[in-house]
Amino acid sequence: VAQEWTRVERPSELEFPAQEFHPPKPERRELPNGMVVYMLPDSSIPQVRAYARIKAGSIHEKPEEVGLASLTASLLRLGGSESVSADEMNDQLEFVGASLESGSTRDYASVSLRVLSKDKEMGFEYFADILRHPAFPQDKIDQRKGEVSEKLRRQLDDPMEITRNEFREMLYGDHPYGRNPDGTQESLASFTREDLVRWHEETYHPNRIILAISGDFEPDWLMETLEKLFGDWPKFEGEIPEPQVGDQVSVGETFFIEKDLNQSTVRFGHLGIRKDNPDAIPLDVLNFVIGGGGFSSRLV
Repeated sequence: VAQEWTRVERPSELEFPAQEFHPPKPERRELPNGMVVYMLPDSSIPQVRAYARIKAGSIHEKPEEVGLASLTASLLRLGGSESVSADEMNDQLEFVGASLESGSTRDYASVSLRVLSKDKEMGFEYFADILRHPAFPQDKIDQRKGEVSEKLRRQLDDPMEITRNEFREMLYGDHPYGRNPDGTQESLASFTREDLVRWHEETYHPNRIILAISGDFEPDWLMETLEKLFGDWPKFEGEIPEPQVGDQVSVGETFFIEKDLNQSTVRFGHLGIRKDNPDAIPLDVLNFVIGGGGFSSRLV
C-alpha cells in the first residue's frame, strides 16, 4: 500500500485534525444543609464512584497545628467509624471488591469510594460513616504517626524532597503553603486523639463539602440515599477564613542547602496565577504539554 509523506522543516509546521470532545455535563443539586452534589449517571459499567472534597486542608492550620489536617484525614479511613471497626470495614470492602480511601492536600481533605453498583448501599453507608463519625482509635493514631515520622525522616535524605520543602518556604514565607503538610517531628509527636476530634468537629461540615458521583445509579435513589445519610448533619453557620497568598517573599535570590548526598537538585520558580483565575485550567494543560507530561511532553 503506497503512503504519502509530507516533509516539514520544523515541528511547528505539522498539522493535525481537530479533536472533537464534548464532556458530559453533570447535574448539580444541593441538600438542605448546604452539601453540594454533582451527579452523572452512566449505566454502561456496573460501578459507582463517589468523591467528596472537604474544605479541611492544611491551609486552615495554625502554625502549631501543622500536620494535623493530614493526620486527621488519613485516620478517617485508617481508623474506621464509631459503629464499624477498621478491620471489619476492610474485610467487608475487600469481600465485594470495593475501595474506600481518604486523604488531604494543602487546600482540601477528600474521601473517595469505588464500588460495584450491586453493593452501592453498603458502600455509601461506609462512605458517610467515616465522613461523619470517624472513631480515631488510639492504636491506629499511633500507627499512622509512626508512618509519618518515618516519612519525614526519609525526606531529609531525599534531595528532591529537601528542595521542594525549602523552596515552598522561601516562596510563601509564613503562609500555610510554605509549610510541609505532613508536619514536623515535634508537631506530630504533640498531637493527641482530642486534637483530631477537635479538628474534625471544627472543619468537617456538610456546607463545606462537595460530592461528585458518577456511575450506575438512579438520580432519585441517590438523592434519597444522601438525604438519609447526611440530611440530619447540621449546617455550619460560622466562617473559617482562608489566608490569602501575599507577595512573593524572596525575589532574585539564590539559596544553597548543603547536604552530604550523592545527588544535587536545582529548583527555581516564582508565584504564578491564583487558583481561582479563569486561566488556571488552560495553564495546567499548557504545562502538561510542554513539560508536565513526562516522556510524552515536548521538552522531554
